[in-house]
Amino acid sequence: RVDRLEEGTEVIDRLLRQDTSDFNGRFTQYEGAAMAPGCVQKPRLPIALAGNGPRITKLAAQTADTWNAYIDVTDVDEFHGQMVERTAMLDDYLAEIGRDPESLTRSLLAFDEAFDPWSDPGAIPGLVDKFAPLGFTDFIFYPPAQRDWKKFLKVGVDVLGTLRG
Repeated sequence: RVDRLEEGTEVIDRLLRQDTSDFNGRFTQYEGAAMAPGCVQKPRLPIALAGNGPRITKLAAQTADTWNAYIDVTDVDEFHGQMVERTAMLDDYLAEIGRDPESLTRSLLAFDEAFDPWSDPGAIPGLVDKFAPLGFTDFIFYPPAQRDWKKFLKVGVDVLGTLRG
């Protein structure tokens, strides 16, 4: 799957940059591709790659504008330890290819099975405080169930505005 993603990312990157030259890869082949009307953003739309594994992390360092990690365990401290290692690996990959670490946005998706930010008003600031030092600037949370919508609004009003800086 990662081999397909790697090649697919290359294809998407080329086409979004209006490079329509022939491509003959392992999974994708085309001749004289056309991209119309093309991207308004230059050189292309941002590409985000998500995954916690070493190959995805390396691919994100090479080609992505955003690397998205995700909390996939119920123990946030355990996950933080994993991300300390993974972000160090990411930094090594970036240094290896001479890419400025600031050119790659780091985002974190918190699955609601692993992390419920709506039950505790301190949960989101705690997560941000824990992961921002690792370079994470974007945090993504699933909305709560509709029955908990009041919690969502309260967190939105009372908590999220304080994290803007």
